[in-house]
Amino acid sequence: MHWNDRVVPLHPSVAQQTSVAAPFIAIALQLAGCSTSRPFVSEVSTYLVSDLRLSADDGSHRAAGVDLDGIDSDGGDSASCVGRSADSTSLYDPVERGVDNVSRVSAVDSGTAVQQRVAAGQFALALRLSRIDDYDNDEDVGVEVGTAHVPGCIAAMPESCRPLAEGTALVTGQMVVFEPRGVVAAMRLVDGRLRGSIGDVALPAVLIGLASPEFDVTIRDVRVDTMVSEDALDGVLGGSARISDVLDAAGSFPGIDERALRAGLESIADIDPSPSDPLVCASFSMGVTMSAIRVVPRD
Repeated sequence: MHWNDRVVPLHPSVAQQTSVAAPFIAIALQLAGCSTSRPFVSEVSTYLVSDLRLSADDGSHRAAGVDLDGIDSDGGDSASCVGRSADSTSLYDPVERGVDNVSRVSAVDSGTAVQQRVAAGQFALALRLSRIDDYDNDEDVGVEVGTAHVPGCIAAMPESCRPLAEGTALVTGQMVVFEPRGVVAAMRLVDGRLRGSIGDVALPAVLIGLASPEFDVTIRDVRVDTMVSEDALDGVLGGSARISDVLDAAGSFPGIDERALRAGLESIADIDPSPSDPLVCASFSMGVTMSAIRVVPRD
């Protein structure tokens, strides 16, 4: 159990004193100009992604993801692997430009399949927020990305580990085991919007538009930009993947044409240009839209 998930009961005498003092504390806070509409919860909230979309290249120049390199390219620079790839306007925030997400090109066919797997509980991406004192504004929120499964499931029977679903929707409030991947990152929550970087995280390759076979790929500089409430999350996740990482992971699966995969990824790569050859980028950008529901964590 996470330490912040614990609830320590008060001694009866302390509880009685607290109960008596509560109205006077509220009055004091109001006189001091403090809001009493939202308690200082300092809690841990776990969210299970219930809707995940790999934004297809539909010609609208809008895509899920974030600006990874600080460049807003129009795709007109043929002398650079960064400049030859046109960046997009954010699908999540129309004010933001320079969104990097070339994986959208390969996501046209896999987007529907991925969402079907998410809704059925077959791909259980989760986020855990800790140290939350206020769901509107908080200077220090801990953020983790991971996966989730049903408590007591049998690893040899993957179907038993899937989060519960009713029809085409995951069940909110269900109990899951959260398995963190990566570190706890500190982010700011401003007007209900949480933004920041989590670092490098090993996640299923479906996030970069590869629907099959299933393997993990290290997504580098994973960034989150989402609206937060006590019950749900709604936003985007972006990052990049090195071509060498994808080839190393995919190489263990028979039947993969590694040469064709390399050629395809190199043709769209737009991050980490080579110092010796500006036309060659070592990584490619990715991004997804996500909605998540509140669930109950259990260790």
